[in-house]
Amino acid sequence: MANTAVPGVGLAAATAPESPATEPAAGSLAVFPSSRDWESAVAPAAELRPRAPLAAAASAAEPAAAETAVAAERAAESPATEPPAAAVTEPPAAAATESPAAHAAGATTATAAALEIAEEERAVVLEEIAAVAGALHDPRARALYEELAAAAARGEVPAALAGPLQRVLEMSLSTGRARRLHGPQHEAALLRLFFRTPAGAALRRSAEGANRALAALAGHRLEGVSVAAQAPGVFRLQLDTDRCRLALEVSRDGVEVASLEVEV
Repeated sequence: MANTAVPGVGLAAATAPESPATEPAAGSLAVFPSSRDWESAVAPAAELRPRAPLAAAASAAEPAAAETAVAAERAAESPATEPPAAAVTEPPAAAATESPAAHAAGATTATAAALEIAEEERAVVLEEIAAVAGALHDPRARALYEELAAAAARGEVPAALAGPLQRVLEMSLSTGRARRLHGPQHEAALLRLFFRTPAGAALRRSAEGANRALAALAGHRLEGVSVAAQAPGVFRLQLDTDRCRLALEVSRDGVEVASLEVEV
């Protein structure tokens, strides 16, 4: 039998000490590929060329994998809370001195117009604000109304403080305190101021919408009127005419058109 031994392969090579003549595993796989993924299934055998062995591809990917592992190890050693240098920004000066009112109102009211308080309105407004602030035990809530009092004394309440001002006016007017302590003249002044706030303006808009709906009934013959309690503080007024049925919902939030049925 002819000698078909291949240099570097066989029992002798396996038991012999390492020598420069021994080919690495990737080189052996290049000669004896483990995959039959040939470039062509119809070319002559002499022209067939195996694709790159998987072991060789894995060897080529080892340096990149090693670099990735080193980078991950370095990232794990660094503090988790330390942001990249490009992400570190200096906070705005306004944020460091953010008032309780600005925090409570948020950014949506920052661009709204300030509410002016006339000089003849300031004394009674300040007295009502002081009454509310004096009843509060939470220091943060009290600081909010103290800030409101300072703004009212200057004659201009910013939009961020419109909410606390509305609450003061609503309590004074709805409980009768304004009339009882200050008389009808100052009560009327507080009422005019309330309707300049966002909540008061919304109530007036709802009333105007209800009046437009009622104006559409001009010329109708009224056949029935009824009032029903829908919920605590909420009532429904129903008007039946010869042409339609209109229902209005009345609550602390204003007057809304609940339904409109037209005969055809």
